[in-house]
Amino acid sequence: MAEQKRRAREKEEYRYSFSREQQQAKDQFADQMAKAQKEWDERKAKLEADIAHRQQTMKSQEEEVNELRQKVEAFPKELDAVTAKVIKETTARLQQEATAREQLLKQEFEGQKNVQSTRIASLEQQVAEQAERLTKLLGQAEKAYAQVQEIAVRAIEGSASAKQLAHLQQLLAEQGRKPASER
Repeated sequence: MAEQKRRAREKEEYRYSFSREQQQAKDQFADQMAKAQKEWDERKAKLEADIAHRQQTMKSQEEEVNELRQKVEAFPKELDAVTAKVIKETTARLQQEATAREQLLKQEFEGQKNVQSTRIASLEQQVAEQAERLTKLLGQAEKAYAQVQEIAVRAIEGSASAKQLAHLQQLLAEQGRKPASER
């Protein structure tokens, strides 16, 4: 019986140790499974987040592509509108500049016209003054000529008178020299 007890005890120790190893193996397996499940869950969550992020990125890129397509489709119309606006503004600006330039040229022409008119009036006044002066000078020349003629006539008459006077004096002198009896 001691042998049986020992065997039973060994058997029990063996069962206990087997059961304990089995439990440790189960616990270790459960730990490994939990760890693997945790890693799997983390990987899965990371992949799902990555997929969600990529989907969001793709969605935003698709929206951007759609916006760009719409802009590309609308671009010719916008270009035509902007071109028409620029042409209209440029035309208006050039017309204003031309009008301003035309007014400036008209004012400049009017100014030059006024200056020339004033100059013409001044020259006409000078011509009139010089014609008047010429008329006065001609009148003075005629008077001077008349005076010269008068002086010449007087000189001639004076010389004739002087000759007559001299002749008269000579006669008187001759008569004064002749004796009283001849007279």
